[in-house]
Amino acid sequence: MTEQNWSSAPGETIARLMSIREMDAVELSDAMGLSKNELEALVAGKRRLTEADATALAEHLGSTVRFWLARDKAYMLDATRLDGEDGTDQAVSWLAAMPTS
Repeated sequence: MTEQNWSSAPGETIARLMSIREMDAVELSDAMGLSKNELEALVAGKRRLTEADATALAEHLGSTVRFWLARDKAYMLDATRLDGEDGTDQAVSWLAAMPTS
């Protein structure tokens, strides 16, 4: 099985659920006890989820605290793995696989 070459921040799920529930950023940030900037950083994937964030998301957007924390962890693992991949190494391995004499 090949590994995915992309990552998806929990913020994408947050934004989708906000849209479904017709909730704006001010409403959710107030409900979570965050500033609008903190929520924007969370949605942009620039801020890690805390347990308090996960609890608030579960309460206001649904799912469970465990889901939100696992979603954040999976994103961080994927992002770290992808950041460590060097496109040059991939190009070299691709070239090495070419049938040449």
